[in-house]
Amino acid sequence: GNHRLAVQHFERRARLPFPRPEAQLAFHLALARSLFHARRQPEAVAAAREALRFLGAHPELASHRALVLDQLAFQLARQDEHAEAATRYEELLEALAGDDDSPVNRLKALIGLSAARLSLREYAAALGALEQAQEVLRQHGSVQSRPEGSLLDRYVYGPQRYEALLMGLRAEALLGLGRNNEAEHALARRAELLAGFFGETDADDDLLPLAQVSLRRALVARAEGDPRRAREHAEAGLGHVAEFSERTGSVVTDVSQGLLVVLAELVLFSGVP
Repeated sequence: GNHRLAVQHFERRARLPFPRPEAQLAFHLALARSLFHARRQPEAVAAAREALRFLGAHPELASHRALVLDQLAFQLARQDEHAEAATRYEELLEALAGDDDSPVNRLKALIGLSAARLSLREYAAALGALEQAQEVLRQHGSVQSRPEGSLLDRYVYGPQRYEALLMGLRAEALLGLGRNNEAEHALARRAELLAGFFGETDADDDLLPLAQVSLRRALVARAEGDPRRAREHAEAGLGHVAEFSERTGSVVTDVSQGLLVVLAELVLFSGVP
């Protein structure tokens, strides 16, 4: 929808009294979401903070704490305030209980926490959160969710989509810890899953990530002193980029530039023909 217009409506609504505290809390959360979609991120963070402050002033709304913390952590992460985002995700994991403590809610909170820790270069902590997330996925193999605003069935996040996401994050944590061989295994599994998604959906959105994982594998192979394998991955990535460009009309992407740089450096500095 038109979130800029929605924000204008919210601003007018804020001048009127609220019949119940629940309605006012819902207002703050909805405003935060619309401000995010309207690309007014500092204000989205402020609205989410106000929701948490309002919650603290109304103990009778304590059952909504997980919902509020989830929104605040998300908005903080989008504003690159990763330290506080990590703290809020940890608080969210503590708050998840009763009706809120579903496997998918816990899984998403752990993913958010791991991403925040990665952004802070706290690789061991990120890996710990990811291992907890993988355990949730192992125990609840039927988890699924639909990203906000998704209208197409292919965007339903099921167990394999979550596994692919976890493998990408796991690889980054392992690389940060210098465990490159394990990172390559995680990237290989991610590439396998991504190829399966593209084979099923034939969707452009499932094609470009294949190029991105090829770039990452090329960089890992080069770091491990295997320039020929690095070239194989880079060339595979460029093949995915070429197909993506042909299908979408896109000419240059960050991943295509990265792949070309890797190939050039392999030729110049590693003697790869």
